[in-house]
Amino acid sequence: MTSIMHMCCSIFSSLLLFFSFFTSASPIFPPHASPKEYFEVAAPPPAAAQFPSCALHLPQQEFANTTGAPPATILYTPPDDCSGPWSSVVLELVVSCNGTQRHRIAGIWLAGVEILRSSTVQATKAGASWKVQKDVTKYSSLLQLSNVTLTFMLENTVNDVLTGVLHVNASLLYYNDGDEPNFVAVSDGVGGRDAQFDTIASKRPRMKSQFFYEDPADLVIPIADSGVNGFWFKIENQSNSRAKGIQIPRNTYKAVLEIYASAHEDDEFWYTNPPTFYYKTNNLKSKRGNGCFREIFTTIDDLYVGSVSPFPVLYTGALNPLLWSPAVGIGAFDLPTYDLELTPFLGQLLDGETHFFRIGVADSIPYWLVNANLHLWLDSSSDVVEAKTVVYRAPDLDVQRDNQYRKLNSVFKVASSRQIEFSGFVSSSMGNSTTHVTYQFQFQNVIEFQKKGRLLDAEVFIKSRTDVRVVPPREAQLDLKSQATIVRKYPIHVRAMITPGSAFDSYSSKSEVTHEFEEKVEVELEQENYQSTVFNSQDSRGSLRSRGDEKQGILYGSSHVRQSLRVRDRNRCYSQTLSVDDGVIDENQVVDLCASPRLESI
Repeated sequence: MTSIMHMCCSIFSSLLLFFSFFTSASPIFPPHASPKEYFEVAAPPPAAAQFPSCALHLPQQEFANTTGAPPATILYTPPDDCSGPWSSVVLELVVSCNGTQRHRIAGIWLAGVEILRSSTVQATKAGASWKVQKDVTKYSSLLQLSNVTLTFMLENTVNDVLTGVLHVNASLLYYNDGDEPNFVAVSDGVGGRDAQFDTIASKRPRMKSQFFYEDPADLVIPIADSGVNGFWFKIENQSNSRAKGIQIPRNTYKAVLEIYASAHEDDEFWYTNPPTFYYKTNNLKSKRGNGCFREIFTTIDDLYVGSVSPFPVLYTGALNPLLWSPAVGIGAFDLPTYDLELTPFLGQLLDGETHFFRIGVADSIPYWLVNANLHLWLDSSSDVVEAKTVVYRAPDLDVQRDNQYRKLNSVFKVASSRQIEFSGFVSSSMGNSTTHVTYQFQFQNVIEFQKKGRLLDAEVFIKSRTDVRVVPPREAQLDLKSQATIVRKYPIHVRAMITPGSAFDSYSSKSEVTHEFEEKVEVELEQENYQSTVFNSQDSRGSLRSRGDEKQGILYGSSHVRQSLRVRDRNRCYSQTLSVDDGVIDENQVVDLCASPRLESI
């Protein structure tokens, strides 16, 4: 992976300063006296407030020189006395690194279905540790299977400078509402460790999953690569979209596509990329071009069926690694996923034939890691479900570009929008219904280069709205309408300035990042209504003095981070306020918001 830290200036014989991004990883942290514990500011999974009914500790995985090697695999079987079904399941990772290391991307798949996309920290010589928790209840149909392959992918390099070996301990925690806690002994698969849990402190009712997964799917099919080099597709450019043929069970009455995606190398900071001609006309060597707009799109048999704009995740080497210690960037440990409601297209899929699901990234450059999971709900009382697409409106994407080119000091603006509408009729043993889907998307981006290219100022605003309505036919005269609205906003502001130092490969930088993830979900299920909101804001700024040489790395620097998280749903009222100065936590306050019934609006 690359880093915005790669922005540096060099002086040619003509004394021209130019703005560029390196193709190597970020400089290494200065050493700490003791191992550092990292964390992501995020609300714990709903089930974490109670005690698991049972748990499965998996064998520890170690990743040393694993770049280019096949992923690690083990066989998964749920505990004998806890085979499901469960009200909730949580995947927990405890990771440690025993030396200096760069940030890496990681993925975990069960039977080829991705269940977690994560990244590692920029570890110091003294080492580092961190924990990740994710609710994986929506994969319950897979988790109930026995002797299926669980795959870990984490490419790492160990040498004289990068000494850190990554140790990953994974556990699955299973919850059953109403059960008394079981003091179960679980094995790590090697035979040397048992665990016994403490008594439960409190127990809350389980929150149902979001509308798309109100009940976990009966079948989950991966839209992914073979797994030899990981199950993710490596996307090099827009024309490098990847497809997989799938035969859909003919008794499917609901379908949702879940997309996993992460950006790397020259496209890691796609939202700050100028047009390619900016580098060429200024005789700069950077490959970070092709403009700042990206969209992940999906087709079925070459028919466009939806797209999403990705959340700009900042890994722990981004811009200034000191900013992400000990609290990492939003989504760095649990990258967000994106859902497309495909039920309106079942009319084309339930013919028993193989259909090709294709995923691509518009305007992309090397590279993106993308794959998807197809969640299917099956009619157990019928062999064949009837379906038909009744509305299909998908106008071409509207992208407007304003290039104000003034050599190194230039301004580039991009505005894009999309509005699509799909409807499909389904007739199953549970009755007849029509699913209506509308998707609206807005993208605005302004990138400005100042001070002869040494200062970058990028302002990005992304907003999407998805509306899903499921209604019975008019003649049924039943008020069984279900509907959901999901609104997401991803504003980010990046300001970074690079100043060359006296030595050839030294430089100083100042950087500011304001980053937000906002989500509001409103659901009506027959007679039940509920809402949930997430507001996560991170304001980071800092400076550093660095050498390009890995052995020297960061000479010194400073960092100041303020973060605020508010989460409300049917059984969580979580608020966390964090303040960090120069890597030291000044404030870390968690507050119960349930005293106030007000929900955040976005």
